[in-house]
Amino acid sequence: MSTPIRGIIFDYGGVISLPQVKDELYPFLEKRFGISEKTVLEGYRKHRWAADADLLNMEQLYRKILEDNGVTRCLIPALLSYLADADFRSWAHRNPETPEWIRELKGQGYKIGILTNMPTSFLPYFDAVAHDVRAMADAEVVSGIHHLVKPDREIFDLMSRTIGIPAHELLFFDDLERNVQGAEEAGFHASLFTGVAAARQVLAAGYELLGKDLNA
Repeated sequence: MSTPIRGIIFDYGGVISLPQVKDELYPFLEKRFGISEKTVLEGYRKHRWAADADLLNMEQLYRKILEDNGVTRCLIPALLSYLADADFRSWAHRNPETPEWIRELKGQGYKIGILTNMPTSFLPYFDAVAHDVRAMADAEVVSGIHHLVKPDREIFDLMSRTIGIPAHELLFFDDLERNVQGAEEAGFHASLFTGVAAARQVLAAGYELLGKDLNA
């Protein structure tokens, strides 16, 4: 019989939370400094991994993005603190469907894990949005705590060890394709998260594909 899935692992941003709400941070940066959302995202790709690993704080991240784009004056602490807080608040909107599904999965006997890239300074926001989900989780791996960042292999190996289930018995949902690929390379089953309805279908297909039988 095929190996069953015993644990379901969830990313936070865009999975437990809604995708980033963009009605404050990016308009402010464009109006104040003429820096487009595309340019900010390019800065994210360059520097965000260091913030997620807690090697930079968010104020330092935004300083680097601004300086990379020629902004070197007026970078006062109050401005950088505002940008950091606006960034965090943009990720602090709960996806109401995901916690309900996680509760169902727990009732069906699955182990639940949370595997997320976030700096430790985001943890109060994380807890405000998803305190109940964190309480349901059997294991939690946060990049900033361990200084490991998806999609690197080491963070997936740590997740498997922490939840106590081999990688090939875990199914991981993330909203970024590179993280899905990283999970698969680490031996996980993984799927791009586009919503709970589609994720349910992935798991339902896995019943037959993986020989899933909770009563076995």
